[in-house]
Amino acid sequence: MAYNGEQIVQFETILYLNRVHRKGEKTNEHRHVVIPPESREPGRLSERGEWSRFELHQACKDFLNLSIEDAVNSGNPLLQGLAFLDKRFGQRRATEFEEQELHPLSRRLLEIRRLEDSLSKRAVLSL
Repeated sequence: MAYNGEQIVQFETILYLNRVHRKGEKTNEHRHVVIPPESREPGRLSERGEWSRFELHQACKDFLNLSIEDAVNSGNPLLQGLAFLDKRFGQRRATEFEEQELHPLSRRLLEIRRLEDSLSKRAVLSL
């Protein structure tokens, strides 16, 4: 995922599957591998192997069938981030989340939304 040519997050399926196998989880569920904040490298939005393409595809499919409210409150950083970028998520609602503890990826997508709203121009976000 990139914003104006800058890579935000990489969906690394092989590294993700290696991480899941080390934790002994079932790979057919493709659940997000939770990385505690103290184990994160400072300044990184995601750790290598934290996300897979499976998760991205599933989040996109799930997002289509959720209300904005359900996506924002889902606890899934990908769904939450997609909700922050959706035009149905209002500018006033964005201020509610500034003080909340969010996954670094969700936080960055919220920042992008707020920045674009303030600039009132269309950004290039690519998946």
